[in-house]
Amino acid sequence: MDTGRVRRFIATQYGEGYVWVATPESGAKAPPFVSIGPIRGRRSPVADAMLEAVRSGLERRSGRPVLMAPDAVAAKTDPGPTFVVDVSLYAADGCLHAAFGVAHRASGEVVATLRGDFGELEAADVRADALAADLFDTAWRYLAMGASGPRKPADPPLEVRLAVTAMLLASPGGAWSANEARLAQLRESAPDDPGVAILWAMHLLGRAVAEPGPDVVTRESVAALDREIEHIVFKHLPAVRNDPLLALGAAKLLLMAGCGHEDIAESLANTAFTGSAAFAAAIPLLGQIKACRGDIPEAVRLFDVALGLCEPASTFELYIQVLKATALIAADARAELEAVYRRLGEIAADSLPRFAVLFLPADDAGLARQLAPLADRLSPILAQRIPGYLFYRIARNFRSPQHVANIMRGPLTHLIRRFGATVVSPSLWDDLPDELYYLRGA
Repeated sequence: MDTGRVRRFIATQYGEGYVWVATPESGAKAPPFVSIGPIRGRRSPVADAMLEAVRSGLERRSGRPVLMAPDAVAAKTDPGPTFVVDVSLYAADGCLHAAFGVAHRASGEVVATLRGDFGELEAADVRADALAADLFDTAWRYLAMGASGPRKPADPPLEVRLAVTAMLLASPGGAWSANEARLAQLRESAPDDPGVAILWAMHLLGRAVAEPGPDVVTRESVAALDREIEHIVFKHLPAVRNDPLLALGAAKLLLMAGCGHEDIAESLANTAFTGSAAFAAAIPLLGQIKACRGDIPEAVRLFDVALGLCEPASTFELYIQVLKATALIAADARAELEAVYRRLGEIAADSLPRFAVLFLPADDAGLARQLAPLADRLSPILAQRIPGYLFYRIARNFRSPQHVANIMRGPLTHLIRRFGATVVSPSLWDDLPDELYYLRGA
């Protein structure tokens, strides 16, 4: 995962419908994805051809630089590669035997070991490219799902890992395309794999929130996605219950599907919390469940606990801070919200304009002085998309009509003031709390 010290991007996560704030650094050169080295054993034309094919195959698949570092110096640079591949070569009886140890640089965890045998120069690049595919698959799975075995206390939740993976391997066409291509391949090769299924459902939700596209978010479009996610989760739920990270992912999906599955989500989250060391992944979800049910003070307490478990200024902190901010907006706790906004500004100042409408109060005080000018620059087309997005991706997850009204009141006040009540569709007016109906005549 990314760190507070070295990061190509900063992201918070979807799931709850938050405004995406992942922003690649403009003009920054991407750090290498993999450093191949140290390389032990005798080099030869076959070995060199094989290693170059592995390097180019990894670079093509990741879209990131892959370095050849026989003496492993590149692995010690800062920012360094995401993964380090240790290579051992042994030639005997006309065959080159190669062993690869894949390690995650930041954590030092050994992700996997692989091997390949190469008999002649002409075939080395073909076999090596297949090996590169296996290496990339291994690295991607680690980024998205973590190491196999027991979960560690500080492991972030699945949705954060998936978002980081999406941004780390982002192409110019969009952050989520890299995950989509990889998951599509995994689903084709292992259609019944429960872990892949949960990742796919999380990807669908993340893509809908982070890259909603040009269409207005409607009750019908959200319901169709909810049904698809609900079907995937319940089909694979028995198989993922014993993996805390996947179980928490399933709980998150059920909570956000808007189908009244809070009790199941809470049961899964509590079981993962009490039966494993996955504290950092479980506690924010338990906080979100409390917020959705209306217990904002307890939700904020749990978010603060979770903040003490994550690395400062990391993607994970941003994720929790946005969870906390949305709960505070629901409670109309504006003083506390401004403190969270300041903290977000310390971590991701360039991304804060994306939060402008969500954080707006209904009056002209406090954050409105900073954010209203940003909201006033919205185009009519974008302004028509925002109410449906805010309601169906954020506000509707809160069960209290008062909390829903608090989330929607500020944005709608400013949008209607500028564009008129028709900026809200008739069907959305029907779904909004009665308390906000006065804005229709504004």
